[in-house]
Amino acid sequence: PGLAPSPTPVEKIKETKMVKGIFRGFNGDEGFKAVIELAEDQSLDELRLSGEDILNFFLAANLDKPLEFTYKVVEGASGTGTIDTMIRAKAGELTQEAWWQKEKAGNPDEAALRKKYAALVEQATEKDNDAP
Repeated sequence: PGLAPSPTPVEKIKETKMVKGIFRGFNGDEGFKAVIELAEDQSLDELRLSGEDILNFFLAANLDKPLEFTYKVVEGASGTGTIDTMIRAKAGELTQEAWWQKEKAGNPDEAALRKKYAALVEQATEKDNDAP
């Protein structure tokens, strides 16, 4: 008999929070993150992204617009520090899922739609090579 595979560590979610702000683009320096401009009394400026395409597409389609962001605060792997990861975004009452369903209804070619929004994500991503 072989060894049993080691179990995948379970995320320890400390809490779920919501903030409102303006989505300013993506930062790909250390992981893929959303850059958010918040009101002065809030300290969060970047949220790690979960890697969900639809969320990224929704954010790119709403560049420089006010949105509501929901994120989870997860305990770091070593038990020290936390990682804030966006799990949802809304524009008014419109969620990313409802937005994507509307987009697909207007364009049945999902592959072309994904390509269109992937290009927007690319355009909204900060690049290090812009420096002199």
